[in-house]
Order: sequence, then structure tokens, then C-alpha cells
Amino acid sequence: MKMPSLNAIERHDHIRKIVDEQGQVSVGQLADQLGVSQVTVRSDLEQLERNHVLKRIRGGAISHNKQTEKPFDITVAENTTEKMLIASEACKLITEHQTLMLDVGTTTTQLATQLANTFKHLTIITNALNIAMYLETHSSFTVIVSGGTLRRMQHSLVNPYGTEILKKLHVDVLFLGCNGVTVENGVTNSNLQEAEIKSLMVDMAQRVIVLADHSKIGVDSTAQCAHLSKVDTLITDHQADAQTLNSLTKQGVQVIRAC
Repeated sequence: MKMPSLNAIERHDHIRKIVDEQGQVSVGQLADQLGVSQVTVRSDLEQLERNHVLKRIRGGAISHNKQTEKPFDITVAENTTEKMLIASEACKLITEHQTLMLDVGTTTTQLATQLANTFKHLTIITNALNIAMYLETHSSFTVIVSGGTLRRMQHSLVNPYGTEILKKLHVDVLFLGCNGVTVENGVTNSNLQEAEIKSLMVDMAQRVIVLADHSKIGVDSTAQCAHLSKVDTLITDHQADAQTLNSLTKQGVQVIRAC
């Protein structure tokens, strides 16, 4: 919802509150919420950074208090409705007997739950220990764990030895999680170890589908996982920045908005 017309001081106060509450926000989101142009938002962010209110990143800003990465057990409770809707749309792109790869993440975890309630015969490869353990009870699925070293913060498997099995596999569809998607830098992630695994998974897949709620659209993170040329489809929610989605579509990415 757009706010009434605000002067610069009022805008700066609202931006500060939004960034403090959300931790990270994109230029597009702020422009939509404040009812101003992205040029105005960028100017506001520059001023606020000079005043040490926030820290600018490519495509947006983060709070000085924001951790570089939130643990899985915290992010699983964020944007839960949106993640359920995204997972539901993802299920529509799957058929029985396919070989799928599920990346680590809270949205892919939601997808795993819905797969178990929708399909009977799938082969699922995952680098997420929590997903593998959840699917263990679904006896008609073949579940392959990528192996490697456990990274407890995200229940993920990374190097050393995180790529040995992946190098030998080929899958029909990869469902990829991330921390950001932009036109300039494609799909990015905050953790370098996980980004390395994600990049290899992209290369092993016939089709790459990115699952990312609105908080990740228009936001850049530390390491690139996939150039847009390697992304077939992005599934996000109805709150995602429309301008960014339009730009992604122009780059050849199929965009599906779950609602």
C-alpha cells in the first residue's frame, strides 16, 4: 500500500523503520511503499548511509543490525504463506517418475512437504539434511543425499566432499533456493560454501527453477549461484517488485507469481 505524499524527512524516517523491521529491503519495494521513484529512493538511501542509519547494498539496503545470514530455524517462520503458495505452484511443474533436485532452504522444505502429499513415485536428490530426513518416511520415493560436511545453520551439506556425488548426477528439474535475484547478477547467496554447491547443481540440471519470495527479488547477496541465462523459471509471490519481474522476463526468465 502506497503512503500519502511525504517530504524527505518523513521518507527517511519511514525508510529507517522499514529497514530496521525487515533487516533488508530492495529499492523497488521502498519505491512502491513510499509512492516515489526508484531514483528518489536511491538518493534517500545515499543520505541515510552518510548518516550511518543503514548500509547500502546493490539493489537496496540492510540494517546495521542485520546478520549476514539468519539461521534456518528463524527464516522458516518468515513469509510462510508466500512460501506455501510458491511450493504449490512448483508442484504444478512436476510429473510422476521425474528425478528432482531440492536445494537447501525454507521454501524448498515447504516444497518437500507438498511433494510427499501429492506424488507417489519420484527420485529426489538433496543437499538439505532436514529434507532428506523428512522424506525418509515416504517409502515410495527414492531419496539421494549429496553427502559432504554438515553446515548446521542451514542443515546443508557443503564441501569438503560436498560435490563428489553431485558431479555424477543429472536431473530433470532443480528447485533452487537463494538469498537474492537481480537482473544484473542473477541468482545469489550469502554463504560462499553453499553458493559453490548451488552452482554445480545448476550445471547438473536440465531445467532450473528458482523459488524466491518477494523479500529476495531485486536484492543482491554475496556470491553468484547462477547467471540468468541458466535460469528457466522463477516462482515468487504477488508482493514481488513488478518492475524487477518485468526486467527478468525480458531476459528470458519465465516468471510465475503465486497468489
